[in-house]
Amino acid sequence: MADVRCRQIGRLGVAALAALLFASALEAHQLSLFVAAEGDQIQGSVRYAGSGPAAGVSIQVLDPQGRLLAELTSDGAGRFSYTARERVDHRLVAATGEGHGAESILFAEELPAALPGPPGGGPATPSGGVSATSGELEAIIERAVARQVRPLREELRAAEERARVSDLLGGIGYIVGIAGLALWWHARRWGRRG
Repeated sequence: MADVRCRQIGRLGVAALAALLFASALEAHQLSLFVAAEGDQIQGSVRYAGSGPAAGVSIQVLDPQGRLLAELTSDGAGRFSYTARERVDHRLVAATGEGHGAESILFAEELPAALPGPPGGGPATPSGGVSATSGELEAIIERAVARQVRPLREELRAAEERARVSDLLGGIGYIVGIAGLALWWHARRWGRRG
């Protein structure tokens, strides 16, 4: 009888360990895509949640109608860059060879007003005079702020991903702990009867 209980406890332990490893493997392959604009440059990075940068990931840049504007590949640090030619929403889709993917939208409002709008109308490109107009000055300030804020936004996203992984692992730990207490109580109860 004790052998049967020991085998049951052993199987439960192996199952709990397998669930823990499987859950962390799933979380490690979740892909996240971060995108921000610095002037007309759309810059971003691709990361595996709870892991690190995703190098060599294919990124498609699409306009609001789904037209392919560019195909990019993330570098060794998971970073990529694209120069926007129109002030439209840009949808970026990242995909790995293993079937993992992520998607993000950079809204037109984040791009400089000086960029031409979608075909058929939009803001004109400035003439480029010597003195800056209030619109050009505003664009310069926006680019400077975006350059300073971008790393903070990226770090915040990475911290949120780490929190999700630790929350997941903590939840599995609680389940395993409660199951262990239940098995201990059950084994102790059967030990008194036997």
